[in-house]
Amino acid sequence: DHLIWSVFSTLYLNLCCLGFLALAYSIKARDQKVAGDLEAARRLGSKAKCYNILAMMWALVPPLLLLALVVTGALHLSRLAKDSAAFFSTKFDDSDY
Repeated sequence: DHLIWSVFSTLYLNLCCLGFLALAYSIKARDQKVAGDLEAARRLGSKAKCYNILAMMWALVPPLLLLALVVTGALHLSRLAKDSAAFFSTKFDDSDY
């Protein structure tokens, strides 16, 4: 029923309420298991697992993309700074004009 994972998704990874949906399906799955309907419990547990995975992806992918953008931006800015420093250190003669 993935109840523990759903609780953590609800508390820490709750973007677009996906963690809350996972928690609701986990509780429903546990109720169905107690009632003896194992097929419904498996189906609801599978939905809870999918929502937990989606919540985890929504929580992990945007910070990783932001980190990648910051790193590539810093590399690009350092390359620009190096090129501009080389430009400003060149000496021009009167014949260059």
